[in-house]
Amino acid sequence: QTYIGTISIRGKKNIGFVNVPGLEGDLVVPAGETGISLDGDTVEVALSGNPVPAGKAPDVLPLEISPQPVVP
Repeated sequence: QTYIGTISIRGKKNIGFVNVPGLEGDLVVPAGETGISLDGDTVEVALSGNPVPAGKAPDVLPLEISPQPVVP
């Protein structure tokens, strides 16, 4: 299953948090897996298949990135 949402890149490790409308909580893109996505880009992600520890968000991997338009 894939999800489309807006990615927020945070921290020194560039961990991505994807906000998907209709889902409670964010999906997490692990450090090193955010590719060329920038804070605010629209991304399509898929579940990574990694086990999810109790109380943690599932890891996802980016499939497609739609950059924000550049505003002069």
